[in-house]
Amino acid sequence: MPPARPTPPEPDGDPGGQPCAAGPPNDAPLPDGLHVCVVELNRHAPRPFVFTEVALSLRDMLRAAGHHAEHLVNEIDPDAINFVFVPTDGWQEALTQLDPARTVLFNMEQLGSDSPWARAGYVGELARWTVADYSSANVAFLRAANGPAQRVHEIPVVPGGSIGFAGEADVAPCIDVLFYGTTNARRECVFSALRAAGLTLEVVSGAYGRELTPALQRARLVLHVHYYDTRLFPVARMLQPLASAVPIVCETSVCPALSDWARSGIVFADYEDLAQACTSLLKDPARQLEGVRRSLAHVRRVDTASPLNALLANFALAGSTGTATR
Repeated sequence: MPPARPTPPEPDGDPGGQPCAAGPPNDAPLPDGLHVCVVELNRHAPRPFVFTEVALSLRDMLRAAGHHAEHLVNEIDPDAINFVFVPTDGWQEALTQLDPARTVLFNMEQLGSDSPWARAGYVGELARWTVADYSSANVAFLRAANGPAQRVHEIPVVPGGSIGFAGEADVAPCIDVLFYGTTNARRECVFSALRAAGLTLEVVSGAYGRELTPALQRARLVLHVHYYDTRLFPVARMLQPLASAVPIVCETSVCPALSDWARSGIVFADYEDLAQACTSLLKDPARQLEGVRRSLAHVRRVDTASPLNALLANFALAGSTGTATR
């Protein structure tokens, strides 16, 4: 029987053993009287969907920063500042119901990629909104495309305590490598190399949140292979395995400046070396445990409160004018 997954150490100050959503103390202004809602557009509700985990994590980050925050699905609070994750099915219709003076669009797409979401006027539409983004590369792309008037803030995202495994797995992990996402020829080549190396592989599509959890519990490690040439670190895909102490192998990525995941315990490898990276990690339980420890420590180091408070301070400052500032 293969060795069980490493047990995550308890983070300091969090007896539940989940990573904390806030970073070190900071001097960013804390706006008074702002009620914040994190809005998930999800046509499959009540089933979880693509933004479920990142929405819950952002809500946890806002609460850890001292704000009253709620997670809403397919609704907004007109009296609150609403963070709305885009793009997804129905995003353009949803925008017609939103007030730009009380809305932050949280972009999760890889801008400049071949993604169909990143085309057809999407970047131009963001120009009139305050935008939050997980990636410094996307922030730079938006400013270059839409000019200096674009209101855009890099907001690092880390896993919140809401998205870890619900209890212990009944059995030890039994699958060597788990991949989840859409397959293509580029990814299939890596899958073939894994099978040729004698590793067991599970490929899951269309599962998110709690519906992905059983597959994660079966896996000894999670693998990510990029779909687009932009190679941005896919933080939304990594939140649940990070929170649940599953070792991760990821193709070499462009990491965000405010949460440089290259400093975590994630194993990064170039495309042609991914199968070997998985094989080596699976043979070394001590290295798996060290990676988990380093990743949890990295999550605790990331300062999420300062960027959030800086963004929200703009809304507090603009409250009397009804216009968000840069």
